[in-house]
Amino acid sequence: VLTPGLGGLADVVKSAAGTNPLRPISLSQHLYKEQCLNNFLRKNSDEQWNMFLLDFVDFCPWTVRFLTALNFPTTLEIHLGAYSDRFNNTINITDKIKKHIIHGRAVFLTNVLGDLGLKTRLGGSLTV
Repeated sequence: VLTPGLGGLADVVKSAAGTNPLRPISLSQHLYKEQCLNNFLRKNSDEQWNMFLLDFVDFCPWTVRFLTALNFPTTLEIHLGAYSDRFNNTINITDKIKKHIIHGRAVFLTNVLGDLGLKTRLGGSLTV
């Protein structure tokens, strides 16, 4: 069991108030905020390592699916990618999506609009 050391009375007060919980599950949630763990896995997917997530997989099930996809000998081909906003304006984003294929097997977008360079905040649909 890993437990963080206390830094003094201020940490005790924060913990008691619930603003700085010291439980491991609360500390692990920082990995999932702002897609920290997912971005790390995507950026370092070319490294020769395997990772097994045994705890807290309910926070990001797509991470487990991404890691599983990297280990299957299949080939992913994208023929067409399109983004349509709510006004039915359609943008061809095939090349942008192809840049995010990892090992020729998986696409893992942690922030769809940001990863594909779409400047809209209106919402829409992605078709691949």
